Amino acid sequence: MKSVSTLLAFTVLSAHALAQKTFNDIEYVDVGNIKAAVALHGDLWWDPAKAEARCEFPKGSGKHVSHVSALWFSGYDAVGQMHTAAQTYRQTGNDIWPGPVPPDAASANAVSESWARVWKVNKSDINAFRALSTHTLANTPAPILEWPAKNNAHAKGKNGAALTITTTMAPFVDVNGDGNYDALAGDYPDIKGDQMLWWIFNDATGLHANSQTENISMEVRAKAYAYNSGTLASIIFYEYEMTNTSNQDYSGFRCGLWTDVDLGYFNDDYIGFDSTRRLGMCFNGNAYDGVGAPTGEYHESPPIMGITLLELPGDNATNKVPAGSFMYFNNDNSVSGDPKNGTEFNHYLRSTFRDGQHLHNDFTPGVASTGRGAGPDANYVFSGNPANNTEWSECAAGNLASDRRFVLASNDFDFPSKSTKKFAFALVITDTSHLNNCDSMTLNGITALADTAIRHYTITPATGVGNTVKAPSKLQVYPNPANDAVYIDVPGGKAAVKVYDVTGREVPIQVSSSATQVKIGVSHLARGMYHIIYNIAEGKLAGTFIKE
Repeated sequence: MKSVSTLLAFTVLSAHALAQKTFNDIEYVDVGNIKAAVALHGDLWWDPAKAEARCEFPKGSGKHVSHVSALWFSGYDAVGQMHTAAQTYRQTGNDIWPGPVPPDAASANAVSESWARVWKVNKSDINAFRALSTHTLANTPAPILEWPAKNNAHAKGKNGAALTITTTMAPFVDVNGDGNYDALAGDYPDIKGDQMLWWIFNDATGLHANSQTENISMEVRAKAYAYNSGTLASIIFYEYEMTNTSNQDYSGFRCGLWTDVDLGYFNDDYIGFDSTRRLGMCFNGNAYDGVGAPTGEYHESPPIMGITLLELPGDNATNKVPAGSFMYFNNDNSVSGDPKNGTEFNHYLRSTFRDGQHLHNDFTPGVASTGRGAGPDANYVFSGNPANNTEWSECAAGNLASDRRFVLASNDFDFPSKSTKKFAFALVITDTSHLNNCDSMTLNGITALADTAIRHYTITPATGVGNTVKAPSKLQVYPNPANDAVYIDVPGGKAAVKVYDVTGREVPIQVSSSATQVKIGVSHLARGMYHIIYNIAEGKLAGTFIKE
């Protein structure tokens, strides 16, 4: 059981927070090797009602790799006033609430109440639905029927609340191309992975009781998705589309993910950063996880967990911008302790301590490093390879393993009024066969997994995120799974086709075509998941298949 000073005040809410209801509902991404919770106030990986970790790995083990994580945002308006939104443990209230930005204060609670739901759908349910010749209320699964998409007459929110949706919300495949979602006409959720969750939240529903700053008026459409087999089963992908709904332009804007990392036993962790992969990591600081601790620890073979940034504002097809910050803080009231207000949340998004001192690379081999000693300014703490005693890491410094929190943030970007930006990341976790203490340190497993996440995200294009998309039957990949060949129905039987394995490596294929379809020979491929990228007149599209 984690003993954390901030959690002791868990039930104490400020007067501001009492004005708006807090929602403790959670849903799980659980199709792969990780069972990870999604909550409704921009937070992840915990059960807020019980203040307990809910990021279980391996699924079913009762062991968890993180206690809680949440999004933080900060930027400046035209007159230089800072606006911040940051969730933590909810002990002083919330900065973020479920649902779209409400039209007015009078309707804020009602909007939050009706939208306080995480919608969850499995690919298997969609495939079964699509196989039906007709669709009725009786044979349409609730996750498909109630999907919160534009003009869905059957859209349902929390506790079955009817939703009226006249704008673009959850993505869907629009079979008849009329721009509206109607499952009874064959429309269905447009998802990635074998399972996807979708939800929406904003920072404008109530006063910011946590950061005590002016709101941003930001609306975030979120999705989390995962796969049920192969290497991808140890990865969860998260995508956030952030819209500035205000009439203000923001500059110096940053978004980041704060994580209270508890890798098994909470008090013996180390953290580190790989700037080339924009990868923040946590690994065990001792050879044995949880000496003297109660049950729930990994003991001899703890995993390594990581968060790798997949897409940031400023990225393009040929260039990925660097991360803006990888910063730590402690569970105390010191200058490197828990933030108390918007200024301090903003500092941690910018590699700066509570008192305004910037992070320093103060590394000396064998000397405990805090980032506050002599040395040059740095944007990333513990950015060296832990296996190399000459590089800045907790291993090489000989730090005392403890309870770690870190913030992994974007760089500065402009956020104009009514514009939308994207922030995407992946949770990656090695299996427990990897020894990862400082005596036998290797990061090969976690970096390889991060590379898989990056490549998969890069070669799997967005399929209608935030938009409706037609679903031409001529673009189906079948059979799936396959043994000898897969087929793509395309007009004229002409397509430029490439196939990639889960690491992003292109594999050789044999392609033949007829007047209406392309045949791809796959008998020579090893068993596993593969991705097809193909170009036709409509543009670049993608498919996925399993080779048995």
